[in-house]
Amino acid sequence: MKIFTIILAIMLFMSCALINDNQSYKSPKIEIVSEYLFSMNGKVLTDTISRPPFTIYNPNLYDIIISIDGTEYTVNSHENLTINTP
Repeated sequence: MKIFTIILAIMLFMSCALINDNQSYKSPKIEIVSEYLFSMNGKVLTDTISRPPFTIYNPNLYDIIISIDGTEYTVNSHENLTINTP
């Protein structure tokens, strides 16, 4: 009976550790850089570091170029760019 209780307790603690293990599943941070202003989460920026998913908004009256981890994207005037995966 003691062995059964010990095994049950170990399984319970292991399952709790697996459920609360959210650090290993976070996506990597991505660098976002532009020489023009853009908006993200209500803040106006020219560069930032963020985890996906995120949406970038171009509040300007002209198209802008944004570099996301070295890859350049063009965002048209008053439009969004959504990045879902790294």
